[in-house]
Amino acid sequence: MRENVKKWICPAAVWAALSVCLYLFFGLLWNLSGGSLVFGWKRFLAIAAVAAMAVAFHVRAAQKVSGSYVKYLLAGETRKAGRVVYMDYLRVLATVLVIALHSVQALYDSLPPGPGRKAHGMVSALCMVCNPLFIMLSGALILNGKEESLAVFYKKRVLRVLLPMAAYYVFLCFIVRGTGIFLPSNWLSIFREFAGNAFDFTPHFWLAFVILFFYISAPFFRVMVKNMDDALKIRMAAVILIAHGVFLYLPMAGIHLAAGTWLSGWESVFILGYFCATLPLEKYGRWAEAGAAASLAYMAYAVAAYEDPGALIYNNAPPMLLLTCGIFVFFRKHGDKWFSRIPAVLSVAAKYSFSVLLIHWFVLHTIVHQALGVNRAVLLIPLTLLFSLVFAVVYDNVFVFCLDRIVVWLLELPGRIRHRSGGDPGK
Repeated sequence: MRENVKKWICPAAVWAALSVCLYLFFGLLWNLSGGSLVFGWKRFLAIAAVAAMAVAFHVRAAQKVSGSYVKYLLAGETRKAGRVVYMDYLRVLATVLVIALHSVQALYDSLPPGPGRKAHGMVSALCMVCNPLFIMLSGALILNGKEESLAVFYKKRVLRVLLPMAAYYVFLCFIVRGTGIFLPSNWLSIFREFAGNAFDFTPHFWLAFVILFFYISAPFFRVMVKNMDDALKIRMAAVILIAHGVFLYLPMAGIHLAAGTWLSGWESVFILGYFCATLPLEKYGRWAEAGAAASLAYMAYAVAAYEDPGALIYNNAPPMLLLTCGIFVFFRKHGDKWFSRIPAVLSVAAKYSFSVLLIHWFVLHTIVHQALGVNRAVLLIPLTLLFSLVFAVVYDNVFVFCLDRIVVWLLELPGRIRHRSGGDPGK
């Protein structure tokens, strides 16, 4: 009896502390975002119930982890066999760049024409690498992963993207609109808004949707690319870059093609990431670095020559793709020397990079810029990164984790029912 009591003393203490901290944490966010902090027992009980569920799930999960469970929650499996550390660095770089991009853009429109505005334009162009970099990283990891059945792949990968998106979307809706979003009468309109990415606080979710939709087709692309030799990969990479240029630049000249192709879409950028991660560096690495150098020169020219060069160099424009490929290859080239080990702080940032991507817009504009009054990029970037990372660690390990466990349980429920109804064949 005493052993059972001692066994639950620590989880109970964690639950009590977590409930209070979560209540104050979300109350503070509500207050900073323009609401009024109201202490009510109903709201506290709701948070306490979620906290109890999270503690119970973590107690069970901790039994499957050797070593420090807290370290595992924060940084993941840092010594996992086959872990590609240089990609963790790239993931952190992409996270910092996306925050820097939106921080600079928040200030760009207020600048008068002149050298300062041009400098901000070039910084924005460099930071725009974050979008193709996130996509290439996903392609490199997914297309080079181990073989799995479609059911296992979708369960592990699609839910890993879809559930955090849904959880963060609900939070943002709650902060903006209050408890009314939980009324069943509002669910359909909220789903429509989510599916169409029509919410003012989630314009950056487009990137998450691109990654999500690619995951749906990734198992089929994997079969295609893994049956290519290096020469065919290079030819396909050239076709992808040419296709992006054709479908981007011809309309600027008044030439509109009758049909499109996925080779000029974001799906092909995922494939470029796989090529950057697998092609022999000694043979093709210098070509990637030369392309990146040429792209930098062209981007500097475009920013200097045009008032709005975005269409020429941003997102999936060939110069941006070449620059991203060069950065990817650079980190891979020096992965065994400069990027073979990652500090603990960067490892945490790498693990929660996707969640930071989802929440940073709210933190940047509502908390740091609006509530705290910070209006300089040199402060906006680190503060947004820090606050977003803290929020991601808390929210992922409570609300997203509970949602994931519940969905997995529901997906496995039919199998359990069939197993019980059919009896245990081992008996």
